[in-house]
Amino acid sequence: MVKAMETVNLEMNPFTLAFKSPEVEGEYLGEVANRRWPVLIFIFCFDVFCFLFRFVAKWTAASADESAPDAVRPFEVLQEMGHQLCNMAMLYVLIGLLNKRARKAGNNAARQEEVLLSIAMGLAICNLLASLRADNAQDYVYMGYFLICTSTFLKIRWWVGTGLLATPTVAVQLWHSRPPPSSILPPDAVVHIVVAWAVGGLMAYLNDWYRRQMYAHARLASAAHDKEMMEATARIQAQRELAAAQAQAAQRALIVAREKAAHEAKSE
Repeated sequence: MVKAMETVNLEMNPFTLAFKSPEVEGEYLGEVANRRWPVLIFIFCFDVFCFLFRFVAKWTAASADESAPDAVRPFEVLQEMGHQLCNMAMLYVLIGLLNKRARKAGNNAARQEEVLLSIAMGLAICNLLASLRADNAQDYVYMGYFLICTSTFLKIRWWVGTGLLATPTVAVQLWHSRPPPSSILPPDAVVHIVVAWAVGGLMAYLNDWYRRQMYAHARLASAAHDKEMMEATARIQAQRELAAAQAQAAQRALIVAREKAAHEAKSE
């Protein structure tokens, strides 16, 4: 009976993949929020490594430029990438605070964290789009990377992440629809961005489905284990009660036998 109820509670909506029971859905989202922290640390370290690599590459390229004075080259690199470093620092401070709140507050905070994470990443992608110039137009590929990986890596429900990340995708189309002299993106950039967004949605859906399947099977296994332990405890308790009853019966039989022997001895 308990297993049947647990199975019904773990049924998923085929579109949103939400569990039928709101309590189970809330527990799942809280567990995902607790497991998101190591992923955020890894992504932060990866971004720092990529930033340092790009910084060193641009510094080397600026140093090789013989037309600019030596004192101007490092300053230009710092001025160019300084705002990216500040944006990255503010983004990860915000993400860290959101995850800390979600891990402490539980269900509602975990839902809000997903939405705010998606909005923050959408704003970061839009900021990257706004920072594109003629000399770095090829950096739009980073937008595709973020659109593909954000929902999957950050363990965001697929429809939340895909829906909110549609904003920068639409922004690219509107921006690229300007006359050719005003558009700095390559001709196929819009197609690449849309495909990246669609692939990101598909990957997020599959990833969310597999995570929920693993969570559901883990809960069913835990419920079966608990039921087995309860049955084993009940059997042990029944065996103890039976042994105690048999001992009491044997003791009473011994007392009756002694009394009977005493009566027979008196009658003789």
